[in-house]
Amino acid sequence: MLTVQRSFDGPTKNGRSRRVPLLKPAHEALTEWRKVSASTGLVFPGDRGRCRKRGFNAGLSVALKRAEIKRHLRFHDLRHTCASHLVSGTWGGAFTLIEVKEFLGHSSISTTMRYANLVNGGILRAALETDHFFAAE
Repeated sequence: MLTVQRSFDGPTKNGRSRRVPLLKPAHEALTEWRKVSASTGLVFPGDRGRCRKRGFNAGLSVALKRAEIKRHLRFHDLRHTCASHLVSGTWGGAFTLIEVKEFLGHSSISTTMRYANLVNGGILRAALETDHFFAAE
């Protein structure tokens, strides 16, 4: 489990910390990373064990260049990639939109709905048929 206690600027958007289960490849990568990184509790600590400055991308720009990917990507875009894969089931069983909402820490299902087009028709149809659900066209 990974504990999210804060955002870059301070507390998380809803002010609460949350625990996020790690998928096996992420857990293995972080386990290896901890063997060579400073033990500060941060994944990518900056100078003196503190948070890095805004704009730090954990080497993503170097990896994109090596892979000859020319499209501009931000480190944060990887959250969207993760959500898309979870909903689509490309890493195993597909997550429901509610599960993705909890996994990403969205406070509202409407935020998670951006991935609804990737869900098989049955789940989306069931959600749309409830009285408490709104989907922007």
